[in-house]
Amino acid sequence: MRLIDADALLKHQQESDKIRGVILVVSKGYILDAPTIKLARPDPESGLVPCGCGGVPIYDSYAEEWQVKCTNLCPASTFYKETKEEAAAEWNRMMGH
Repeated sequence: MRLIDADALLKHQQESDKIRGVILVVSKGYILDAPTIKLARPDPESGLVPCGCGGVPIYDSYAEEWQVKCTNLCPASTFYKETKEEAAAEWNRMMGH
């Protein structure tokens, strides 16, 4: 863990989404950064990040449009998109990647 100056962090608020981990407030003007959360990596073949429930995402097509949905009993899925790449980008964004 490392101590970070909160004022310096606020100056770079737009970049705060790049900080990985849990941030805890420990006193006025300082926060403690505990990098404990790791982002899932996309599958090299499909380019899709695993579902938050642990299920494996798959592509589904209908009338020349694409969606990504979870193979588990989870209801997670994207809307149908014109391209496979758009569906993958939406899925990965939904999964926090």
